[in-house]
Amino acid sequence: MFIKKLIISSPAKIIREMDFCSGLNLIIGYTPVEDTTSTGNNVGKTTVLKLIDFCLGAKGNIIYTDTENKKEIYDVVKNFYLCG
Repeated sequence: MFIKKLIISSPAKIIREMDFCSGLNLIIGYTPVEDTTSTGNNVGKTTVLKLIDFCLGAKGNIIYTDTENKKEIYDVVKNFYLCG
């Protein structure tokens, strides 16, 4: 099996589009060189991995549940997932 492309969209627009190549693919957070305060956190790396897991058969709540703290729910992601 090979995942060629992942597109995350709403009815109104494409939110994120990622192309994958054969072999090793790295998902990294992009921080512009001129931005000395950003760290690459909160750009969606973990969410992308959770979405791939979901596409391969994981339960839907994996997308909006914190991996380290199962009681923590990401409401924005949950509402998007449930309401489409």
